[in-house]
Amino acid sequence: MVYKFFSKKEGEVKNHLVEYLRLLNADKQERPAEVQKIIDIAEKNGMRGNEIRSLMTDINADKVKTQPQTNEERFDQLFYLLNLILNDNLLDETEFDFCNEIGLLIGYTPSKVPLIIREMYNGIKYELTEEEIREKVTNLLK
Repeated sequence: MVYKFFSKKEGEVKNHLVEYLRLLNADKQERPAEVQKIIDIAEKNGMRGNEIRSLMTDINADKVKTQPQTNEERFDQLFYLLNLILNDNLLDETEFDFCNEIGLLIGYTPSKVPLIIREMYNGIKYELTEEEIREKVTNLLK
């Protein structure tokens, strides 16, 4: 089963990964494991050598975009990340934990984040449309 919900343009993937790195670095703390996870995701999605070095130099915590203000915006960010991770059709424990951390950073309630990720993952796994998955996540948040 191949999870391909959206067309991943190279620049778009890089921009999203840079934004996740910025989120991780917003508190100015070192997070080597999380940064390595971003590099792994980049490699899974076809980025190599210079592209990854460029990705790492493009991060600047001062350039963090505003946090998502609505659950729709949060959904979009987390859903995109999950699709990048699922490029190899697997979601291992470290990737799940990473999604969990990003979910918290973008403003989801801590108790809901694991449920949201599982709902998204299952929706993708069982080939639901993005709108069907969005509806399930919205119902979960009520």
